[in-house]
Amino acid sequence: MKFEIIRLDSVIENGVGGPGAGAINLIYSHLLLKSNLTFYTYIHINQIGSDLDELLIKEGKKVYINIRYPSPEKWEFKSTKERNEIRLEVVHTAMLRLASQDERIQATILEDIKHEILKNDFSYYIVYKSFINKKDENLVAKIIIHPEEKKFDFYVSIENKGTQESKRLIYSGKTTEYYFDALFSSGKWKNFNEFTITGKSKELEIRISLEDGKVDFINLTNYDKPPFFEMMKIDLPKEEKEAAYNNWIHSLPPAVAAFMNKPN
Repeated sequence: MKFEIIRLDSVIENGVGGPGAGAINLIYSHLLLKSNLTFYTYIHINQIGSDLDELLIKEGKKVYINIRYPSPEKWEFKSTKERNEIRLEVVHTAMLRLASQDERIQATILEDIKHEILKNDFSYYIVYKSFINKKDENLVAKIIIHPEEKKFDFYVSIENKGTQESKRLIYSGKTTEYYFDALFSSGKWKNFNEFTITGKSKELEIRISLEDGKVDFINLTNYDKPPFFEMMKIDLPKEEKEAAYNNWIHSLPPAVAAFMNKPN
């Protein structure tokens, strides 16, 4: 089961989809998983205009939903809260449409999910991974995501006997699930005073010292900075973003790099 189930897109001007919908995708997915509504691994919701037909197509455990929703006026001038409320309404409407065709999904649970999101003002700290110290089961490290409209903040929380001892910001990345496992898939305890995070990209280690609270980023690549880690950061200067992308392409196997550089 993927960590993110919902994907909100749009094919109209001033549409509600795109990168800004990443937080709603993650939050709603989290609450679906929490409610054990795991019948589908992917639910693609597409906001359409009057020129297209509404539809719902199921392909195994994947669902594709076209939902007609008018383009909000002056979308770019609305507040983050207003934009999130509209995105939530589109997702909720689509999910109710799915519930009407799948008796396993109860509309009352979907209403509860919507109510909770509004009550929490779209603010969630979602546990992505947990790592128990094998020598002391009371000592747990958690990787936590705080999704926002323009960024995902990643924290490491160290808990002892269920009480949070510390929470450290380790990364602010783009609003997509694309890089989660590549950067934060594994965690390892070193005795009782150090916790290390690695990812499938094997670009770096993030070491957290419990003694002094220090966070060290250990570059495991031959580049000045780990390319993918840098590329997925939020708000990098243009020159650094281009350098990170070029280094990432260079780091790929030649056949893959050639494909990535192929003109559209």
